Amino acid sequence: MRDIDALSRRCKIYQLKRVVKFVIFPIVLLFAIGWSGWIAFDSSKKSADYKEEKKKIEEKVKKDEIVSKNSIEQPPLVKPTKKSSSVSDKKKRFVSGVKVIQFVASSKKYYNTLKEEKKKFEQMGFSCYIKDSNDGFFKLRCLIPENFKQVSKVLKSRGIDFFLPTEEKEYLEKLSLKTSNISSLYVPKLEEKKVIKKDKQIPKEDTEKKIVKNTYFTETTPNEKRVSSLIATKKATIDELISQYTHRPGFTRAIMIARAFYNKKEFKNAAKWAKKANSLDREREEGWILYAKSVNALGQRERAIKILKVYLNFKSSEEARKLLMQLERGMR
Repeated sequence: MRDIDALSRRCKIYQLKRVVKFVIFPIVLLFAIGWSGWIAFDSSKKSADYKEEKKKIEEKVKKDEIVSKNSIEQPPLVKPTKKSSSVSDKKKRFVSGVKVIQFVASSKKYYNTLKEEKKKFEQMGFSCYIKDSNDGFFKLRCLIPENFKQVSKVLKSRGIDFFLPTEEKEYLEKLSLKTSNISSLYVPKLEEKKVIKKDKQIPKEDTEKKIVKNTYFTETTPNEKRVSSLIATKKATIDELISQYTHRPGFTRAIMIARAFYNKKEFKNAAKWAKKANSLDREREEGWILYAKSVNALGQRERAIKILKVYLNFKSSEEARKLLMQLERGMR
């Protein structure tokens, strides 16, 4: 009996082992196959991602190489501007920077006269225009010709005044004027009036007394000395200067006339012409100083002080400031 029971247990255990053997083995096998498949899939995915990333990096590198190559081969669109060396010499600065010369400036009242002057200069061969400076003054300016040195000598020999203002690049571009050589410069000569004048002999003592007399008002500024020297060299009378001014109005001629009247002690006429010079060029100190001196000589010291203060409000001038101090102290 015992043998039968033991045999039946052994038979059950054997059957159980067989069942476990046939069940567990396929499960383990399936698990192993699934695990290996998942590993293969994961590795293939990683390799695909790696290939895609590598492709992107290669494309980016190619683009960078193309851009760098183009930047080397093509010149920059904007060339670097060279710093202009500072030139202390005034003449060199004028030649390199200035493109126009100014002949005459006048108020609106003499605009028609200015247009006639423009025609005259254009007949000479200049390319000219009239510039409105937004302060009530009109300026006749012409482009500098290529042979400016030769032309300037002729102009100076004929007594035509001019100076070199700052360059007006944008304004000139709008006008689209062109410069050229002026081969033959035709400048009409003014008719000279012959005036016979006897030189008065003045004793030496009287002249010495006149020079010693007066402290400030007999002195002249450097610009006034230049004007008075022009009068002396040209030996022009006041009538001749006025005649020249009517044909060709300008600041230098007006101040020369004012100075001539001042030297003759005709202070009313001196003030009149100094004021006229101011209307032609309000920034030049010679006209304002001579105007104040003439008014003061007429006994209107307060008015002379007011004139100088008006000028010093918009322009700095050492000579005008010195004169103002003299007038405020009551020195005549």
